[in-house]
Order: sequence, then C-alpha cells, then structure tokens
Amino acid sequence: MRPRLRIAAAASAAALAISGLGLLAPAASAADTTVTFSISGGALSISAPATGSLGTVNASSLLGTGGTLGPTAFSATNTVVTDQRAATPAAWTVGFSSTSFTTGGATTAETVANSNVTYLSGTGVVTGTGAFTPGTQKGDGSLPAAGLPKFLGVGANSVSINPTLTLTLAANQVAGTYTGTITQSVS
Repeated sequence: MRPRLRIAAAASAAALAISGLGLLAPAASAADTTVTFSISGGALSISAPATGSLGTVNASSLLGTGGTLGPTAFSATNTVVTDQRAATPAAWTVGFSSTSFTTGGATTAETVANSNVTYLSGTGVVTGTGAFTPGTQKGDGSLPAAGLPKFLGVGANSVSINPTLTLTLAANQVAGTYTGTITQSVS
C-alpha cells in the first residue's frame, strides 16, 4: 500500500501546488469608461400650400337667409407641422387667423368678414410618438367649443393635416371672386 500512499501524496502535493499558483497570480484588473453622445434639437415649423380654392357657390342657394360654403378643403396639399426639438413633452398648438374675403370694391355686400370664416383642422396623420387632437378656430381668433388643434407627445414628430374652411355667407352677398389670406401658425 505504500506505493498507493506515495501516489496519493504526490497527487495531493501537485493539486496543492497548482491551486497555490492561482493564489499567487495577480488580481484581474478593470477600468470604466464613461461614454457620451448628443442629440441636437431643431426647430418647430409649419408648412402650408401657397394657394387654394374653395370652389363656387350658386347665388340661388343664398336667397333669403344666406348660406355656407364648405366645409371644403382649400388645397390638395396638406399642411404639415414638423417638430424637431426632440423635447419631452413635445407639445404644440396650431393657430389660425384670416383676413376678410373681399371682391370688387370690398363694400359690405362684397365682403365676408373674418368672423364668418371657420377653420377645422381635421384628423392628423402622426409620425413619431404622440397624439394629435383636432380643433377649430374662427378667422377673427375666437374659439368655438372644440378648441385649438394640438399635439402632445415625446421627441421629434410631425403631423400632416388637411384642414377645411367654412364661410358663412350673407343673403345679399354679390357675385364675384372673393380673395382672402389665411394664416396657420404653430407654437
């Protein structure tokens, strides 16, 4: 049995030597590196068609009490709000105003007052994270119950809308091509 004892002793000594080498090895080393990056924010902007048309209304439809023209999309091109500020929250509101629409000499019968112009944003197609709430506003800045169109989200986004206009016309509105300017803004 002595040879077995010698073999066991030698094996134990070898195991102890090998495990001891691990104790004598230098400790593992680690170093942390802080890494940064930036996202640059951009602007909040609105683009809208340069011209549009509401079509034609027949004077016979205005007999007696007047009538309305619309709601009619005033352009085949959508209005687009783009928010590259990359904010949280990403919130903005669309505003609307208009001049009066006039023809001829802009007499009372040749004028549709801006208070008789109503803007309705319609639903929006959202790109990004958030929700668009449709709204409406009068050309003179007064707000119907629905309130202004608005967006609430996070980060960069854009919303494409196809707004409509409704004009309330007087019974004594004269024939002619009426021209006015509408302004859509975003803040």
